[in-house]
Amino acid sequence: PSEDNQYILATGLHPPQVKCYELKETSMKFWRVLDSEVVQFQILSDDYSKLVFLCNDRTVRVHAKFGHYYNFRIPACGRDMTYNHE
Repeated sequence: PSEDNQYILATGLHPPQVKCYELKETSMKFWRVLDSEVVQFQILSDDYSKLVFLCNDRTVRVHAKFGHYYNFRIPACGRDMTYNHE
């Protein structure tokens, strides 16, 4: 869940996708299809407005509230990641 406990995010494999559910309204907020399978993801903000996805094709994809914002490749396949809020 998000930091404010109002949203839950879930990722899927076929097609690679992410879905965001709003708990207050018990409805799906948005659904996005990605280019590759998600290995790990982090919510960077209190709500769903800033997300980062670690994908199995060695890319890290940064998403904002409006959609895809930026992506970059890392030198080796990632297995896990964490975000330091400080």
